[in-house]
Amino acid sequence: MEPSETSGNESPPASGPAPAGRGSLVMEDVFLLTGEGDEPVAVPHLALVLERTGVVVRRPDGGVGATVPWSEVTAVSASGRMHTPEGRLAVVVEAVTPDRTHRFLVPTDDSEGLQRDVARVARSMTRRFKGRGGPPSLSRPLVVGLGVLIVVVVALIVIFATGTVKF
Repeated sequence: MEPSETSGNESPPASGPAPAGRGSLVMEDVFLLTGEGDEPVAVPHLALVLERTGVVVRRPDGGVGATVPWSEVTAVSASGRMHTPEGRLAVVVEAVTPDRTHRFLVPTDDSEGLQRDVARVARSMTRRFKGRGGPPSLSRPLVVGLGVLIVVVVALIVIFATGTVKF
């Protein structure tokens, strides 16, 4: 296959979301929308990752720029379509915390697919942490073991109290 000729004016292909592991989503070539006043500023060439630890922003060099744990995230949504500064179609992804809303512009050729993927991952992750203010929940085997222990202790108390067994 021969490479096609380009005029040099075309936009690069839109980055689509890529799975980063079970239940994770990686969005590359993302813009962070920020700024004070009326004029927003778009910080380019970032990666936005929705993973089990939280919402992670990676710098252009691949290092972690910021992480917001899921326990601090009240909502994640992908809605609204805009164009990037280069003119590519993009979806606005928002991660909401009690203090602020973090807005990202994610280039994509499949807006509906990106919206579905973000909703799916956000729903599964935020469901795990919704309403958690205290320590993590106990594991099922631990709860079952504690239940069995309590039943045995109560049975022994009843046996000793009724005089069935004497020492």
